[in-house]
Amino acid sequence: MTAAAQAGRRLHGKGHAPEGKKCHHLHEYGLDCWEYEELRTRANECCEICGVGEGAVYKQLLHIDHCHETGRPRGLLCPKCNAVMACYDGRKRWGANRRWEEKAALYVALFRMWRAYGRATARMGTTQVDDMIDHIRATIRKHGNQQDLTDLAAGEQELAARRARKGGRPPRRVS
Repeated sequence: MTAAAQAGRRLHGKGHAPEGKKCHHLHEYGLDCWEYEELRTRANECCEICGVGEGAVYKQLLHIDHCHETGRPRGLLCPKCNAVMACYDGRKRWGANRRWEEKAALYVALFRMWRAYGRATARMGTTQVDDMIDHIRATIRKHGNQQDLTDLAAGEQELAARRARKGGRPPRRVS
């Protein structure tokens, strides 16, 4: 869907406000519904530090972590890891959370790299996802064994099938 078409549409469901109300992610962080869903997709609906699923946290929603210097959202975190980031950013004392400091530093570094990668791919006229898929294909073709090549072919078929369907959604499974 084009950016213009997305701009006029709101999403409903997990993490989105009911009709007539402003979504928290828009009100607090300036993220439209599509940007918020990109974060959820990137995180695979799990905390980006510890990997706990959003179904296992309070209200079954991950927190939107943001850089307090720039105000820009970094990703989605469980409440515990969000508290770790408050320590990492210097807004809280470390205490028992100190053991998570290395993971917090890696998370921030990856956020910065992902943002820089997005700018670089935009200058190349592509997207991060398309560039990564091309890189993954090339790596598997160069270094993969027969099983890897078989999995690559199956993945290519799934991508082609998704792109052929309207909206890219998988077909409904009948129980």
